[in-house]
Amino acid sequence: MKGFNKSNKDFFTLTLLGCLIIAGCKKLDTDYRKFLEGKEIVYPGGPSDVVVSPGYKRVQFTWTPGTDPTVSKYMIYWNNYTDSVSFDVPDGKLEQFTGGEISNIAEGTYFFTIYALDKQNNKSKTIIINNVNVYGDLYLGGLVNRTIKSTDLDTDNVIKVTFNDLTDSTNISTEVNYTSSSGEKKIISLGPEQSIFSISDWQVGTSVVYRSSYKPQPQSLDTFYVHSYDTLQIKQDITAQYLKNTSQPFLSVQSNNRFRDPLYWIVNAPVQNHNNMGGWGSDNNTVLCMESGWGASDIINGKIYQSVVLPAGIYSFLADLGPYGYGSSLVRIVAKEGTTLPDFDGDQVPGALGIADLALKSITFVVPQAGPVALGFLVKMQGNQYWRVTGVRLLRHFK
Repeated sequence: MKGFNKSNKDFFTLTLLGCLIIAGCKKLDTDYRKFLEGKEIVYPGGPSDVVVSPGYKRVQFTWTPGTDPTVSKYMIYWNNYTDSVSFDVPDGKLEQFTGGEISNIAEGTYFFTIYALDKQNNKSKTIIINNVNVYGDLYLGGLVNRTIKSTDLDTDNVIKVTFNDLTDSTNISTEVNYTSSSGEKKIISLGPEQSIFSISDWQVGTSVVYRSSYKPQPQSLDTFYVHSYDTLQIKQDITAQYLKNTSQPFLSVQSNNRFRDPLYWIVNAPVQNHNNMGGWGSDNNTVLCMESGWGASDIINGKIYQSVVLPAGIYSFLADLGPYGYGSSLVRIVAKEGTTLPDFDGDQVPGALGIADLALKSITFVVPQAGPVALGFLVKMQGNQYWRVTGVRLLRHFK
């Protein structure tokens, strides 16, 4: 044994260790089989090309079914696997079974897990669908009708409505309901690309209402309607029908002087504080105006107005303003039943149908029954004060 030196001993040891490792590996190659209990792993064919279509408290799934004839059902899980639904596949109908719907699901954002099962409950590959929005009352409550840019009613009672351009791509239509001159109920539907529509057969005085609809996603199952209709605020410009000398260049009674009396307007003595004339000014391309101070007397209960006979209804009287500077003085736009404007009672105007500071530019008022109405301006001005109006309009409202 003298010849068995250290190097030979080391070689023998390494050889023995290698044999043990190889033997151990061969045993490990077959160890997993005890966990399969003699069965092979089977993966049935699952769905593919899954499309999700959400709706009002529901969501629908459509897919391309696999070709595996052993598939017996599909499972869908959500809420971290706490909720689920199964869809049984009738025998021999796999190719026809292309999806299912989950109803009565709460509004919210979900992720869903989908897979197929065969009759031995073998599972297909899992499909996960993230960030699915299901809609409900919260979404509905946030919907609003499309906004109106302008509404015009011409002398032939033709309504022209212009909507504001849409910034919400989910708006799909706006429905307009009205009563025709023959008493027929009619509907106009406007797509999101349409901004203008006209009604030429409107029955004057009847309501025109509108409501918008939305689809939050192109593939949404449901169309969502705004809860309530809005009523179109129809206003007809009747200025020319009832008032005279209402826009620039204003006509004057006299032909000389910076301040004169305006033609067709009634002015009282306090307004005529410039050589017994006033209410009309040559400034700013001619204006209706009053000016106190700078050598002229104060204007107390000064009045410029016209008296017209109006039918019962709702009206607006509007003033377009030029330059003005009247500080804390009382300068009011007023509508009052009768043929004249009253004096101030303190800071109030007794019996006024409508009153507002001139700076607000308009008043809206109701005429309870047909009769005369005085429309114009009532003021208390002391010191260096002035105001100028470049035009007035009278509108009638219809609902």
